[in-house]
Amino acid sequence: MAKPKFLLVFIILSICSLASYARVYQVELEIFRNNMPSLIHTESYAEPTSLPDFRKTKVLDEVENNISINEEQTGSKYPLFKTLPDVTKRLDLGEQFQELDRFTQIVSIAWNHPRNNSQEVYIASKPRYFGKIELNKNYFKKNVNLLNMRKLQGAVKLEIDRLMFLELDFIYDHEEFGVVQLKEKRRIKLNELNYFDHPLFGIVALISPID
Repeated sequence: MAKPKFLLVFIILSICSLASYARVYQVELEIFRNNMPSLIHTESYAEPTSLPDFRKTKVLDEVENNISINEEQTGSKYPLFKTLPDVTKRLDLGEQFQELDRFTQIVSIAWNHPRNNSQEVYIASKPRYFGKIELNKNYFKKNVNLLNMRKLQGAVKLEIDRLMFLELDFIYDHEEFGVVQLKEKRRIKLNELNYFDHPLFGIVALISPID
């Protein structure tokens, strides 16, 4: 009976190893606001000392068909750094947010992230201003600050080696409390929900191996 037990242990370890050393991971974020800001008086939070620099972040593209993982794999079904449709998500809390008055969904997004790339990814809510920006108008200053254009924006960094770390740096322009920041780096595990908390908004993250 020792042989079947050994085989079972080997299979389990093989599956875990494949999950930990996948080439591509699906990253999902659900970002929501807390509609009960009175809690901020009972919870401590640090005011932002400096705003994130988004100039070197990777901006996600819209998903397309027949996108390759790299130049050697044309036609792969795993497009990288492109927003994925809702049907691909494992984490979709839209209906739950609609049923809860306490929370409002701000951003729901997913993308495929390669293992060997730790570049920061830029995530933001929809623009407040739609249309062409004309710098000669008094409404806009010469160097337009993106913070004036987005209610929420941030950078996501996924680092994968023997361990996996997720680093978030988000700023949220709250109508009552002004600009607040959620900044945290945390070791995470695959296929587990990770909750990053701020008194005014929160982020739920899920990382899954897909290839």
